[in-house]
Amino acid sequence: MVASRGSRLRTYMIVGVVGFFALMLAPLLIPRGSGPPGSARILLVTGLVALAVAWWAVFAVRIYRTQDEFWRTGQRLAWHWGGLLGLLISVPVFVFIGLGGLHMLYPATDAGPVAARAFTSGYMLPLMLQVIGSTLFGLWWRFAKR
Repeated sequence: MVASRGSRLRTYMIVGVVGFFALMLAPLLIPRGSGPPGSARILLVTGLVALAVAWWAVFAVRIYRTQDEFWRTGQRLAWHWGGLLGLLISVPVFVFIGLGGLHMLYPATDAGPVAARAFTSGYMLPLMLQVIGSTLFGLWWRFAKR
């Protein structure tokens, strides 16, 4: 019997989300040593997180393909406008924290250049990867759809 679109969407959502969180929580079951993390543990946890991301990517594609045109358009608009607004809101927060504003609110936090550099790198990594991914997809789209 063919499942309805709504039933498939629910199934993909449940399996995708449960599998993703199971894979993301799996590293908590790996015993930790008393010293710094070893290479094997770092590689294992990184591999599990990569597997979780791949798992979600597979189900995100399935969910998207199962949706009708109305829901796909809504999802694209939400990603575009929601992502843009979230990014715009994050800029003043980034500046406040980068300039040591957290130290002003909670003096126990580090306000030195090492903390500022770590925060800046942490902020820029996902942002730059998002820009690179968007650019590559845009280029692919332009050349593939000629």
